[in-house]
Amino acid sequence: MRKLLFTMLMLATCAAPSYAQTREVSGTVTDQESGAGLPGVAVQVQGAQGGTQTDIDGNYTLAVPPGR
Repeated sequence: MRKLLFTMLMLATCAAPSYAQTREVSGTVTDQESGAGLPGVAVQVQGAQGGTQTDIDGNYTLAVPPGR
């Protein structure tokens, strides 16, 4: 019984950090009509602090906090 309890505790301890890691999301913001990339557009995760801006080609990469 102790061995089983210890094993389950170790699995829970090892799995917990994987849930708390941030993810990266990337994409391109484009003009609807021409399809050209839009530079300088602010991109933010709704309800989260921080964000980023698109580069000269409209590309962005954003770190998404856990739980979003």
